[in-house]
Amino acid sequence: MDLYKYFQPHHNPRLRSKSIRHQEIRELIEANVELGKACERAFIRQKEAPLDDFKKEELAKVLSYLHGSLALLEKLSDKHPGDEEEDLKTMLKERAESPGWENWARLLKERLGQL
Repeated sequence: MDLYKYFQPHHNPRLRSKSIRHQEIRELIEANVELGKACERAFIRQKEAPLDDFKKEELAKVLSYLHGSLALLEKLSDKHPGDEEEDLKTMLKERAESPGWENWARLLKERLGQL
């Protein structure tokens, strides 16, 4: 899943005048969680097989910052009014043909069918 291009206006000029969507905030939360899991594993590996001049405390700081950013993203998500069905349909059109987004598109189609 390539999130970066869906937040960059040069990939999608329409984003210049569009507020961040709730779905996008949820995706940032998911990416934050995944990065946190990877950093936790790196922290464990560093404890078990340390590198010289590479302090596990620095990874602990990274984990702390990720937990903080996750909390802030969740606050943003809670405050967001939610996406309109039309916004979700637009997102589906934007991403349906993109490699790596097939499951995402399928799940969103199912969700839209239930609305």
